[in-house]
Amino acid sequence: PAIPEAPSVEEIAAAANPPANADTVGYVRTAVLRVRSGPGLSHKTVGYVTFNQEVPLNPEGMWSKIAEGQWVSNKYLSKNKNSKQWIPAH
Repeated sequence: PAIPEAPSVEEIAAAANPPANADTVGYVRTAVLRVRSGPGLSHKTVGYVTFNQEVPLNPEGMWSKIAEGQWVSNKYLSKNKNSKQWIPAH
């Protein structure tokens, strides 16, 4: 049998960073949500996102990485942009 060709660097990168789709997009459900430098409350605040803003969503974890060094809590995200749910900022 023939040996299969190894995947290219581009194929490996695409598999590691899949494009956003309906299942990987979340919407901010609070007026202002802190963006942290890492996944957890012990990490410093590096910015903010606001109500209904679209962000990448990791539905498997408690935190979603929205950019390099930028994380938000999934507790304040929803998959439904038109959700009537709103969580007041604490």
